[in-house]
Amino acid sequence: MAKPTAPEVEPIYLTRDEFLDEVSPRHYEPGEHVTFVGPTGSGKTTVAFQMLDTVTTPGLPGVVLVMKPRDSTVVEWAKKLEYKRTEVWPPGTSRIARSGFTRKYAGYVYGPRHSLTDIRRDDEMLEHAFRAVLTDCYRQGDRIIFGDELHALQNDLHLKREIDAILMRGRSLGCAGWFSTQRPRDVSLNVYSEAEHLILLRAPDERNAEVYRLIGGMDPTIIKEAVYGLNRYEFVYIGRTKGENDEPTLAVVEG
Repeated sequence: MAKPTAPEVEPIYLTRDEFLDEVSPRHYEPGEHVTFVGPTGSGKTTVAFQMLDTVTTPGLPGVVLVMKPRDSTVVEWAKKLEYKRTEVWPPGTSRIARSGFTRKYAGYVYGPRHSLTDIRRDDEMLEHAFRAVLTDCYRQGDRIIFGDELHALQNDLHLKREIDAILMRGRSLGCAGWFSTQRPRDVSLNVYSEAEHLILLRAPDERNAEVYRLIGGMDPTIIKEAVYGLNRYEFVYIGRTKGENDEPTLAVVEG
């Protein structure tokens, strides 16, 4: 019996605003995972925060894990989205004195304080702190966890087991894993096989092209051609949740 071939889906072309207004909030369901792939400086973090802005609410908050002691991009987006920055977890809520009610946030940016004197000690601190957050979000559900460099989280901080558990079982619990990587060959395969939404920025080098074969439901040749034709800050969006024609969505989004 011949092996079925993936459908030859034709890409649609969208502006960034069209994608954020029409595709991201309408196609996303709580608990679905999102994967961002692209080299340093290609805009992964910006796209991630723009998408978080379209879907997070106090009832479905985002939890951003910050590895760097100083990250101006994250700080700027935290202010823009009015996410609460915190160095402790759980962060609690803020009491609004005059009105007497407790404010809940649409997102939290969690970055524990670094010693800045002992690298090994800082890594151990981050490993312990982020493991507690991942476990808590897995248990609570109705969360979106965003980790900005999956390779470092899985390998340097030894959090592969927790991240794989979220990718494999988090959907049913409402706990979504949004992860980015610039090293697509060196991270867990679950980040591709379990993700309902993929964002591919610019053209990866030829050695990383094999990851396209891990994106089910679509011809990898079509994906490769779309990604290789991108300009800076443009990206390819792949939505693996089925649309009206029972086909995945393939969109080229302008920068």
